[in-house]
Amino acid sequence: MYGYAGKLLFVDLSSGTVKVVDLDKSIINDFIGGFGGNVKLVAELSEPWVNPFSPRSYVALGVGPLVGTLAPGSSKISVVCRFPLTETFGFASSGGFFSVMMKAAGYDHVVVTGRARKPVYLGILDGNVDLYDASDLWGMDVYQTTNALRRMHGSCGVLAIGKAGEKLVRFSVAVMDSCSSLGRGGLGAVLGAKNLKAIVARGEKGVEVADRRFLEKALSLIDRIRSGRMYKSWIKFGSMLGWEFRTGMIGGLPYDNWRRLMSEKEAESKFGPKVFIERVRKRVFACPSCPVGDRLTVNVEECGEICMHQFLGPAYAFGVRCQVGGGKEISYCYYLANKYGLDYVTLASTVELVRLLRERHVLKVDVDGSSGFEETVSLIKMISSREGLGDVLAEGPVFAARKLGGGLVERVIHVKGMDPQIDGRFIFGTEAFEEVVSPMGGHYISGLSPTLAFGSSVSKLRKFCVKIGVPPEALNRIFMPSFNVAKMTRYVEDWYATLTSLGVCCRQQVAQSYSVMDLADLYTLATGVKRSSRELLRAGERSWNLLKLLNVREGFSRKDDIFPERWLKEPLTGCGTQLVLTDYYKVRRIGLKDAEKLLDDYYLERGWDPETGTPTEEKIRELKLTRIARKMGAIG
Repeated sequence: MYGYAGKLLFVDLSSGTVKVVDLDKSIINDFIGGFGGNVKLVAELSEPWVNPFSPRSYVALGVGPLVGTLAPGSSKISVVCRFPLTETFGFASSGGFFSVMMKAAGYDHVVVTGRARKPVYLGILDGNVDLYDASDLWGMDVYQTTNALRRMHGSCGVLAIGKAGEKLVRFSVAVMDSCSSLGRGGLGAVLGAKNLKAIVARGEKGVEVADRRFLEKALSLIDRIRSGRMYKSWIKFGSMLGWEFRTGMIGGLPYDNWRRLMSEKEAESKFGPKVFIERVRKRVFACPSCPVGDRLTVNVEECGEICMHQFLGPAYAFGVRCQVGGGKEISYCYYLANKYGLDYVTLASTVELVRLLRERHVLKVDVDGSSGFEETVSLIKMISSREGLGDVLAEGPVFAARKLGGGLVERVIHVKGMDPQIDGRFIFGTEAFEEVVSPMGGHYISGLSPTLAFGSSVSKLRKFCVKIGVPPEALNRIFMPSFNVAKMTRYVEDWYATLTSLGVCCRQQVAQSYSVMDLADLYTLATGVKRSSRELLRAGERSWNLLKLLNVREGFSRKDDIFPERWLKEPLTGCGTQLVLTDYYKVRRIGLKDAEKLLDDYYLERGWDPETGTPTEEKIRELKLTRIARKMGAIG
């Protein structure tokens, strides 16, 4: 089989059995693989209303047909499961060595269910699959676990959980190769509930492509990326290249539970681009097949040099929101979060909740240290171990606020239980709107587009839409009479689903050099199966609709796609300005009726029922999902 490894691995931890089957042709034909294949597998296998911590829950990991090839940025692994922070079915994806090793070991997908009687790790080693005793690893942090497994198994990819996952912290993550976090929303806890400490992958099988012209196509795309105007800047600054676009128009960054703005001047002096280059970054490197190399290493006094997948996100979470100080302190907090396996975004929301508790005098908050840095470090340790107040905070900000009372739950900004990363009052592009409508909750990555930066022109947005395959008639709906962020979001989601099903990175420095025609060419040359760009995007749309149907089955609908009330009613203040929710170009204010109209626009563009916000039977038939939707209980 060209492009694909051709095998699917089922692991039942309760019985301790593994089963290898041929990759189902329907996964290839209808869902491509990767993200889409995972959604199909979980939809067919999972039962309604199963707790994420139940032995009957399923976790599907998948790599797409381009993973392991020279297609630029093609080292992404996708995970689909039901997440404990939100109780929604959702997804995660990340790039690294593990995904390539899983494919090289001979597997496109790995599906895990059950619960082991004692801690185990799954070894997928040169075609041999087994469950190994992990009792000695239980209690180790992510770095210790990864190092121990590499001493045992040599050069291998490692997906591991830390103490937070073992303690079932609802915003714990798994960490891939000691660097890339995977599974915002609680993947670490899902694996911890299964007593699965880690998955190790090692293989030597190459990926055979059908047409030797694949190499020529891949190299031409690499040249396109390297000849890009911003290429050298991406390598030098990485994610920090977005600094001026994120702060320039407003001159500040939101913090204090999304109530105030920290000035750009203050933030830049502590951890801006100059500080990043001179005091934080030690060296840069790349995921397999990525020509950009924007990952970095930093020095942490406690352990030496560690990997960071990016700096802008941790700088915002720890530097702005947690107010820990400068680059040195940010790096240390990132190290601790990775060490224990915590999502740093929800961690920042939790730190801000604790400060709100103190401000409201709801209870005496006994946290070590008076500085933001000391307080954050103390909370990371308390939450990861579920010690004292950390036991409540480990359930996530919404549950903790509800448990602690004092009217605090109304002050926690969330969508379906997940705290957003982008405040819509700050910038309202497809990313912020995605946080409202994403089936899994307040997550923005599947809405990633040029609107992440301020001031992208209409011509630039139109060019992007053409590149990702938006039909001409839809272009008119998106941009006439004025730019409609809701209608564009539908096509950005389908683009993300297609990229991630193939195994290609969605980050701007890579994805911006791709078009849907490039993806179709690569798929055809890799697999030998002719697929048009329209067919690829239809597979992405099919996968996204099936993910939505999984959540419809669990009772989610339009009632859960809610704009945070603070976006609509309160200004974001600071830096001599007051920000309210407006359209992307900050021309017109968005009120409750406007927000509801945007939801209508999104559902109608998707072909969903605007009353319920769910796929219609007509759309389900159009996407050939009727059989699976009935089997899984999403429709009658």
